[in-house]
Amino acid sequence: MSKKLKTESTLYYFYSTGCGFCKKVDPIVEKLNKAGKDILLLDLNEPDNKGLKKELEKEYNTSCGTPFLVDAS
Repeated sequence: MSKKLKTESTLYYFYSTGCGFCKKVDPIVEKLNKAGKDILLLDLNEPDNKGLKKELEKEYNTSCGTPFLVDAS
């Protein structure tokens, strides 16, 4: 019997506390995670997450506020 190894999520959801659009998207992301999806939630109030968001924006040649969803796979 082989054991399935858990891989790191490649789906990122950047959000901001207090963002009206994020408040509409949050329940959908939560529902997807409960259904077995592995979406990594990243609050842009955390400095490290701001840096990661900038790197992804540069890599994918885009600029966006929040909510910002990225499939990095």
